[in-house]
Amino acid sequence: MPHLQFFSYQRKKGNTLQEFKIKKKDYGEMILYDIFYEDTFLFTVSQEGKVLLSNWEDARKEPVAVDENTLHDISHFIVTQQSVPLQQDHS
Repeated sequence: MPHLQFFSYQRKKGNTLQEFKIKKKDYGEMILYDIFYEDTFLFTVSQEGKVLLSNWEDARKEPVAVDENTLHDISHFIVTQQSVPLQQDHS
C-alpha cells in the first residue's frame, strides 16, 4: 500500500482561480502523482514529470480547459515540489 500525500496547484484562468488536487503515491522506489480537477481524474505523472496516463477528453472540456502548456506547468510544479517537504492535506 502506498504512502499518500495530498497537495494542490492553483492557476488563474480569466477571472477565476482553478485548483488542481494532486495525490502523491509513494511506493518506495516509485512515486506517482494523480492530478484531479474537482472529482475528475486528469493525469498520472511520474516523479520525473512524464505523463503516464491521461484523460485529455475531460481535461480539454470546460471548465477545466487544460492545454499542453498548463500540463507542463503542473508537471514542473510537481518536480520542484520533490525538494520541498509537502504538507499533508486530509481533504
